[in-house]
Amino acid sequence: MNPNGNVDDFNLELESGTLLPTLTSSDATTCMADRRLLVGHNPTGASLIKLVCEDIPLNFKQRLVVERVLSEALARKDHSDGQSKGQQFRLLLLGEAGVGKSWIIKGIKAGMDLIDRKKEVIVMAPTGLASSKIGGSTYHTALGVPIIRRKERTTVPSRVRRLWSGKTIMIVDELGMIDLQNFYLMNRHCNLARSLDKDSTEFWGGLPIVIFLGDFYQFPPVQGLPLWKQPGKNNNNEVYAHFLWRQFNQVIILHEQMRQSTDPAFREFLSRARVGMKI
Repeated sequence: MNPNGNVDDFNLELESGTLLPTLTSSDATTCMADRRLLVGHNPTGASLIKLVCEDIPLNFKQRLVVERVLSEALARKDHSDGQSKGQQFRLLLLGEAGVGKSWIIKGIKAGMDLIDRKKEVIVMAPTGLASSKIGGSTYHTALGVPIIRRKERTTVPSRVRRLWSGKTIMIVDELGMIDLQNFYLMNRHCNLARSLDKDSTEFWGGLPIVIFLGDFYQFPPVQGLPLWKQPGKNNNNEVYAHFLWRQFNQVIILHEQMRQSTDPAFREFLSRARVGMKI
């Protein structure tokens, strides 16, 4: 990072969008090759989710979400370059801590790996810790969004455009930590990263599949307004970001607590604490 708070044009790992090195053993490679043979020539979301669930335990609702996303990806196999003008699949996935939002990310990545398209998935979060837990990178790094807000960029570094080339699925975790201004910048930089005009009316660079996950009861934005708040009328960026937020026409709320499933008393305590309910 340079003194102005911008991300330098360093060599971002281009295959997964993460700065963390990934080591793949020959045994793991052989195992994946064997599993891909089970996929067949005409996979479906239903057939893929069966294979995914052999390795990743998903409950009923999680299975439905992953299957739907994989079905969308299969239907858009030849349109990762953004040239398809089909309707963008925009999904908002909400739920308290412990309901398995990160397991859905794992399931999607595993399913895309089975069809040898894992490189088409990019995963991001607002902070380094949050992004490392899901095998991704911060959106500041992946999109070239300056950490210190100054004049808006009209271009992005070449390494950002290389990273986003051929992507089909964008996944962003910890939505509640993103304020309206950064939401606006993320969309703008998606367009720039996908080689669209800076004033393009495309949402999220025209990516076929866009997924945001989070919980608005957890950490709020460090500065700025959360997405659900009404923006100031004189702030055009925030007004547009609020408009973007309202374009997520598919919303799924996860309810089944997986992390504290064996301790009902503690689970109920956490649920009450989350909403500030008295004992």
